Amino acid sequence: MAKINIGEAFQTPLTLMGKTPIILVPALIASIIGLLLSLGLGRAMLQVMSWQIFLVSVISSVITLLSMAWVTLILEKELSGGKTNLSESWIDLSKKSGNLIIAAIVVSVIISLGTFLYLIPGIILATIFLPAIPYTAIKNATLDKALGFSFSFVFSQTNFLAILLIVIVEFLLSLLPLVGLFLANLFISIWLPYVYLKYGE
Repeated sequence: MAKINIGEAFQTPLTLMGKTPIILVPALIASIIGLLLSLGLGRAMLQVMSWQIFLVSVISSVITLLSMAWVTLILEKELSGGKTNLSESWIDLSKKSGNLIIAAIVVSVIISLGTFLYLIPGIILATIFLPAIPYTAIKNATLDKALGFSFSFVFSQTNFLAILLIVIVEFLLSLLPLVGLFLANLFISIWLPYVYLKYGE
């Protein structure tokens, strides 16, 4: 593990998007599904209970985290000098789907609970536990190892503030009208995997 260089961590993924545009596809898919869920929930808002809103939040988060895992596998090939495509990376993702789904559900529930209780705990919990997803994508790790790594990575080398900044930017992007959801998913799904691959390995 190494200390995150914030300037480099924000700049390099922009270059990678130009070189490997397929990393945009998982974020786009997650954004479309998330948008459909949000639109469906918005139409039924007066008829749904708070637990249903929470459930939709968890489902949307799980989809975003799985797209993050998919991007991680694509970026890992690119950064190691190899090439991949969507079908190959999807097959790789499918092989690790068991541990990834478990990790995505647990992390989504933790973050959603924190957000529903109050926004700030949700942001802090996201900062602490989101790195578990790219770690699981690469290592096919069990939940306990993934959460343990995430906690260690965030609090080692004073990386907490750097990852917190990434999470805050993602939250602010999500507030933008129309394109906010896509930009937020795109940002978190690309920048966090890059930070893990560059500084967490």
